[in-house]
Amino acid sequence: VVDIGGGSTEVIIGHGLKPHERESLHMGCVNFSLRFFAGGVIDKAALKAAEMSARVEVERIARGFSRGNWQQAVGSSGSARALREIIEQSGWSTCGITADGLARLRSQFIKAGHVDALDLPGLTRDRRPVIAGGFAIMAGLFAELGIERMDVAETAMREGILYDLLGRFHKQDMREVTVDEFMRRYHIDTRQAGRVEQAALKLLAASGGGDENDLRFLGWAARLHEIGLMVSHGGYHRHSGYILENADMPGFSRTEQARLALLTRAQRGALAKLPEFAAAVPDRDRLLVWLLRQAVILCRNRAEPNLSEVMVEAGSKRIRLGLPAGWLERRPLTRRALDEEASHWETLGIKYSIV
Repeated sequence: VVDIGGGSTEVIIGHGLKPHERESLHMGCVNFSLRFFAGGVIDKAALKAAEMSARVEVERIARGFSRGNWQQAVGSSGSARALREIIEQSGWSTCGITADGLARLRSQFIKAGHVDALDLPGLTRDRRPVIAGGFAIMAGLFAELGIERMDVAETAMREGILYDLLGRFHKQDMREVTVDEFMRRYHIDTRQAGRVEQAALKLLAASGGGDENDLRFLGWAARLHEIGLMVSHGGYHRHSGYILENADMPGFSRTEQARLALLTRAQRGALAKLPEFAAAVPDRDRLLVWLLRQAVILCRNRAEPNLSEVMVEAGSKRIRLGLPAGWLERRPLTRRALDEEASHWETLGIKYSIV
């Protein structure tokens, strides 16, 4: 799937709803039109330079995205739809964008010499200023990836967002698919992730519970909290935060990724050193951070914590954690870890006691 945007072009190989390869290229129909066709002027040299620039950009991904790696090519952007309309209405193709249709369109661009002089069926007024840039990028993609014909989807990002939201409503959340895929890709210890998740949710329930969104994010953070171990064991929580904040995570908005990153980055260590805690952290997020941190400590020996009952009282200035009688006496290292944990919260002005 190719999506030529205004400033970048996204290229994805996948099957059904599952992406296998994803790349973002720093070229779009707007910046290419401004760079190579200033004032709307189109000549042979400018067109050649634009196509060559596009090919250079595409060349770096060609090995993984060339013809042998997929069966069908689909364009999903306004540029793709405009090129399809021009080519089909001009009689150069009966279905979709073709390499021959692009070659014929190239001749028409050079013959016109200016976007205002283009007399092409299917070219709308709003698409005219950026059609040359979109064409150059598409021609570069066809040349470097060995595309002969491309189908065009009628839908774009708006429909994708609606599809995602509809899936959430019907309990088919794309974010769940992404979390499962990240656990597999980064070889996360699923048993430990499950232990931490169950402990965190048990603590949340003891605190009075949260809304459905809190449950989801706490569960996702618990399942992904060790993702940074793939980078390094030292400071893995920082690596976890960086990965979750910057990775491509289908279904998650940037704001949601930032929230996940906060929870995983703050799972251990000194809270006062985190820039997020120097600013005003929402009370709900501060509670989720506390819950995840305690769950990680309670499961620190990578075995079932066997907690029958827990008590949690969480306020803005005071937190109390109650554990079953004798539980901490049998786990002196966990007791020490919780005592150190209490000191971290006290640096933020929050008194934390374990009973």
